[in-house]
Amino acid sequence: MATQEQKDQFIARIATGLKLGFLDKYRFQAFLGDPEALDRFADEFIATYERRSYPPVTIDFTEPTLPDWSKGRVLNGIIRRWKEIDLMSVMARAWFHPRQIGDEHEDNRPSGHEILTSLVASYKPDEDKNGNIYDVSETDLIHDHFGLAEAIYMRDHWRALPNPFKVWSKGKRLYGWRDVVRGDDDNLFVSCLDCEDDQPLMSWYDLKDLWKTCEPALRGQVGTQG
Repeated sequence: MATQEQKDQFIARIATGLKLGFLDKYRFQAFLGDPEALDRFADEFIATYERRSYPPVTIDFTEPTLPDWSKGRVLNGIIRRWKEIDLMSVMARAWFHPRQIGDEHEDNRPSGHEILTSLVASYKPDEDKNGNIYDVSETDLIHDHFGLAEAIYMRDHWRALPNPFKVWSKGKRLYGWRDVVRGDDDNLFVSCLDCEDDQPLMSWYDLKDLWKTCEPALRGQVGTQG
């Protein structure tokens, strides 16, 4: 779904980019009254004009150092690491748990444990205990998600990131579910890029917390898989 800002940019480009007489104002008004058409064409705008200016970034990731209080990652097996960060795709297709979306779930937001359950089939919150690790299958959704390395990269290169992405991220917390760790208190934590301020900070959040509508997961959709 295109944002209002993206729709406005698309409309402005049409209205100012065509020669006088080439734009049928009546058909254009009808087009603007069709929200599905507007979303479709505005999404196409994202995929062409904006992406032309901000191509995917190819990165040779190294595995990041975990915090001192961490007992290590709890997901076992090879989780595909994306070699490209396509931030324009993240903007359009960032992942939310179904109960993060819509006012009807306002009083029933998911915990981090529930989100992890939806990403890794072998994880069962009520069976979790110290020392447990969880095997990742080929079909698990966790493979589509970024982790700590990507969050650190974005923090360290924030000034160079595409401005539309920084505007979209403002006020959000972006989670890297690939690298869930167990803390020294035996609880599970996930890394987070906190974009409340002009320079985002890295944090770790307990999976006991509830996840709000302003807390999407970082999800990769296109690019060369590692």
